[in-house]
Amino acid sequence: IIKKKAFYMNRLLQELLDYSKLESEGYRLNKEAVDLPELMRAILIEYLPTFQDREIILDVNIPDEEIMMQIDPSAMSRIFRNIIDNALKHGLNATQIGIEINEIGNCVTVRISDNGSGIPQNQLNKIFDRFYRADPSRNSQDGGMGLGLSIAHELVKLHGGTIVVKSTIQEGTVFEILLRHELHN
Repeated sequence: IIKKKAFYMNRLLQELLDYSKLESEGYRLNKEAVDLPELMRAILIEYLPTFQDREIILDVNIPDEEIMMQIDPSAMSRIFRNIIDNALKHGLNATQIGIEINEIGNCVTVRISDNGSGIPQNQLNKIFDRFYRADPSRNSQDGGMGLGLSIAHELVKLHGGTIVVKSTIQEGTVFEILLRHELHN
C-alpha cells in the first residue's frame, strides 16, 4: 500500500512540475523531424495489453505513408498519451477507441475518440483548465489532479497547433488536434 501511494504521489508531483515548467517562459520544445503515424503506432503498441484486458476495440485509421513533422517527439507523445489515458479513465463504459491521422494540404489532423459516457456540454469549455475535473465525484485519489488535458493543450499550443473537444452524452468524446506542417517530405 505504501509503495502504491508513493508511486501515486510521485506521479502527481511530476504532473505539477511538468505544468509549472510549461507555464515558465523558458520552456522550449526540442523539435526534430518525426514520422507522426509511426510515433502514434509506437504509442498504441504500449497500450495494446490495456485495450485487450478491458476488451476495448481499437479502430485505427493511420496512413501507411510517412507524414514527417517538425515536432518534439516527447511532448507529442505526452499529448497523445494524456488524451488516451483520459479516454481510458473517464470513458469507463467505452468499448471502442478510435485513432485517426489525416494529412490535408499543409495541415495534419489527429483525432482520438471514444464511445464512452461523454462530457456535458456546459463543461466542455472548462475541460482544458488546470485542476478541472468534469466529474466532480472524482477526487485526486481516483485520478490525477486535473492537469493532463491542460498539459496536452499547452503542448499543442507550443507546437503552433490547436486542440478541440466535442462530446455527446452517452455517445462519446472526440479530441481533434490540428498541426501545421513545418517540414514537407
